[in-house]
Amino acid sequence: MRAVRAVFVAVGLSMVVLACSSDAKSTTSASASSSSAAPEDERASAADVATGLKGIDAIGKAMVAAGTDKLTLQAASDQIEPIWEGIEGTVKANDPDTYLAFEDTFAVLDKAAEDGDAAAAKTGSDKISATVTAYLAKYPG
Repeated sequence: MRAVRAVFVAVGLSMVVLACSSDAKSTTSASASSSSAAPEDERASAADVATGLKGIDAIGKAMVAAGTDKLTLQAASDQIEPIWEGIEGTVKANDPDTYLAFEDTFAVLDKAAEDGDAAAAKTGSDKISATVTAYLAKYPG
C-alpha cells in the first residue's frame, strides 16, 4: 500500500511540476531581468496566479496522500517555493492577509514534511485549499 501511495504521489507531483513549468519559466525570466527585486515585489498575471495556486493546492493534496513518508513529503514540500516565488508578489499586493496565511501554512507543511506528520499535512492542505478557493473567488484567473 505504501509503495502504491508513493507512486501516486510521485505521478501527481510530476503532473503539477509539468503544469506549472511554463509559468516558472516566464517568471524566472522576469526575475532574472530585475534580479535586485525580491520575489514578493514581482507581479504575475491573474491567470499565472490562478495556475500557480491550483498547483500548490495539488501539492498539498499530494502531501496528504504521502501519509508519513518523510521523503515523499519533503519532495512535495520542496515543489511549493518555486511556484510561490513567481506569484507571491501579486497575491501580496492584492490581499496581504491572504499572503500571510499562505506563508504561515507553507511553514506548517514544511514542518509536517520534516516530522513525517500526516495530520499536520492534512491540516495544512485543508488550509491551502480553503485559502486558494477564497482568493480565486476574489481574484479569478
